[in-house]
Amino acid sequence: MKLFYGTGNQSKLRNMRAILAGMPIELVTPADLGIRLPAVEETGATPLENAVLKAEAYHAVSGLPSFSLDSGLYLEGVPAELQPGPYVRRVKGRELSDEEFIAYYQQLAHQYGGRLKARFINGLCVVLNDRQRKEAAGPQVSTDWFWIVETPHPTRLKGFPMDSIAVDPQTGRYWVEGDLKDEQNAKGSTLATGVRRFFSELLQNDLRSEIVPYPDRSEKHEK
Repeated sequence: MKLFYGTGNQSKLRNMRAILAGMPIELVTPADLGIRLPAVEETGATPLENAVLKAEAYHAVSGLPSFSLDSGLYLEGVPAELQPGPYVRRVKGRELSDEEFIAYYQQLAHQYGGRLKARFINGLCVVLNDRQRKEAAGPQVSTDWFWIVETPHPTRLKGFPMDSIAVDPQTGRYWVEGDLKDEQNAKGSTLATGVRRFFSELLQNDLRSEIVPYPDRSEKHEK
């Protein structure tokens, strides 16, 4: 199955190919088709809404079944006005570079004692044609909880700045270290397992959507 993945971020592309390794899915990029992605205004209130907007736009420009994954970031114990939600890279209306991203979140972690408990909640959408699409959103296609720490790892992975300040609570390993060893599971097995299940269903023509309500930003979780 050829699936258009509308991204120029090579880290995202490499990561998704690692997750889908062994499945009969060929990810096709804008560079492969020699096309320029349309500017999609991310006006959705949730990652799923933004994923739908982008998948529909990518299908329109590519003519292929198109896939988009969008994320929202949730921080435990942080007031609503500082919660990134779906605006992970945008602070005060400005898009952060990788280094600005790292500096912003490491400083935020510093303000809260050196580390913040965080989780990416994802939305996925595949638009097959004008009438058919499949969606998923919620913990089943998201990362596990992790720490954002104030001391960044020296290694950088272009397009994945969070990986230099995200630490797995179970192993104490930075995500960027996982990227270099086992990229499929660098951010925990929950994300990879959920995405593979989503595409396994798609390959079996199961277009049912699985959408778990978006979390309350003020929600508290056990340590």
